[in-house]
Amino acid sequence: MSMEEGVSTKDTTTDPDVAHKADEYRARIGCQTHVDPGMSEQQNVPREKIDGYENKGLKRKTCCLFQAVGCKYKGTREKIRKHEEESVGQHIGLLLNEITKLNPDRLPPAAANTLPRLEAEVQELRSRVAAFSNSHRLNELCDKLQGFCRTAEAHIAGVEAKSASFEHTLDAAKEMKKCSEIVAVLNSWIQLGNQLILMENQLVDVEHQLQQAGQNIQDCTARLEVMEQLTHSGVFIWRIAQLEKRLQEAVDGTTPYLDSGGFYSCKYGYKMCLRIYLNGHERAQGIHISLYFILLQGHYDTLNQWPFRKKVKLSLLNVRDQRYSIVKCCVLSHLDLALQRPAASMNAPCGFSTFVSLPELKLRFSEFVDNDEMFVSAEVDSSSL
Repeated sequence: MSMEEGVSTKDTTTDPDVAHKADEYRARIGCQTHVDPGMSEQQNVPREKIDGYENKGLKRKTCCLFQAVGCKYKGTREKIRKHEEESVGQHIGLLLNEITKLNPDRLPPAAANTLPRLEAEVQELRSRVAAFSNSHRLNELCDKLQGFCRTAEAHIAGVEAKSASFEHTLDAAKEMKKCSEIVAVLNSWIQLGNQLILMENQLVDVEHQLQQAGQNIQDCTARLEVMEQLTHSGVFIWRIAQLEKRLQEAVDGTTPYLDSGGFYSCKYGYKMCLRIYLNGHERAQGIHISLYFILLQGHYDTLNQWPFRKKVKLSLLNVRDQRYSIVKCCVLSHLDLALQRPAASMNAPCGFSTFVSLPELKLRFSEFVDNDEMFVSAEVDSSSL
C-alpha cells in the first residue's frame, strides 16, 4: 500500500500543532536557517582567503546528515560522503525508528487514521531492509568489492610492470637484432678480409714465381748467348752492341772494361775469353783501346799441356773490308804467370794495352762501327809454339 493513500492534501502549515511539530523537528535536526546580515552586501574577498576557507571547510569535521535520527558519525566532508555511501541500510533503519516515534494524537485526523497502516508498512519495509541486509550482507559485500578492487589494482600494476618489462624485452630484442645484423656484417667483412689476404698471398707467390721465371729467362738468354758465342774451332768473333753508350760508361769509369763470353781454342781445348778497355787501361787510359785475352778454368784443363803455348791473333774487324782490319799477334813467354793453368776462375789478362789509338778509331770510325756495333775477333793457332 502506498504511503500517500489516506493522507489529506490540506495545507497544514496553518495548523498550530503541525507548525509546532515542524519547529520542534527543525530544532532537533539543526536545520534553522541563519543569514549573516554582514554578508548580504557584495564584498571583495581576496582569492587567498577564499582558498583558505575552502581548505578549512574540507578539513573541518562535521556531523552526519542523519545525526537528527541517531547517527553519531563525525568526520571530514570526504569521510562523511564515504560513510553515507556505505551506511545506507543503517540510515534507513534510523529513519524508520524515528517515524514510529511520532505521536498520533498530535497528527491530523486523516493522518492519524492512516498511521496504523503506515506503521504496518514501515514494519514490512524494515523487515525487507533487514532481510535484504542479511541476504546480501551489504557491508561484507562492500568489503569484498574493496578487496576485489585492491586485487584488481595490484593485478593492473603487475600487468603494467609486465608490460613495461615486455616493452623492455622488445627493445632488448630489437637491440639484439641490430647487434646480430652488425655481427653478420662484420663477419662478412672479416671473411672478405681473409679472402683479400689469401689473394694477396697468392699474388705474392705469383710475383715470386714471375721473378723466378724472369731470372730463369735471363739465365737461359745468357746461356744461349754463351752457346752462340762458344766455339770449338779456335776462331771467336765478339759483337759489341750499343758502342756509344759503352764508350761513355768507360770514360765515366762506371764500366771501365767489358768481358766476352767464354770460348774454346778447339774441341776439348783451352777455355778463354776477351777483355776490352774502350778508354784504355793503365798508362794507355784516355789514349788507346786496350784488348786482351784471358785463360779461364775449363772442363778439359787436365787433358791440356801447361803453360799455354798457342799463338793468339787479336783483330778489330773492318766492317767494310776485313782486309783492312787491325790485327795483332801476341808474343808469349812460357814464364808468364798469365799462361799457367788457372788456379782461380780466370788468370790475369794477356794482350795489348795500346791496341789502337782513340784518334785513329775516331778517324776511321765508320770503318769499324756500323749501326752502333763493333766486332772484335780472336784466333788461336792449333799448332804449338
